[in-house]
Amino acid sequence: MGARVLDLDMRMGTVTAGKLANLVFVAKDPTQDIANLRSVVYTVKRGHRYNRADFQPITPDEAGDVD
Repeated sequence: MGARVLDLDMRMGTVTAGKLANLVFVAKDPTQDIANLRSVVYTVKRGHRYNRADFQPITPDEAGDVD
C-alpha cells in the first residue's frame, strides 16, 4: 500500500521478480508470539541479503546526538 501511495508500485511493494525487495526472515512464527520477531535469520533490503550473524549495531558515537 505504501509503495502505491508513493507511486512506486511498479518498482516495489510486492514480492515479484524484478522488483526491489525489503523482507525480514524469522525462525519463529511472530503470529504465535510477537517476541518471535527477535528471531531474525536474515534481512533482504533492496534485493541484497544481510545475515543476522553479520549484524553489528552502531555505536553511540555513530548514532550522533539523540537529544
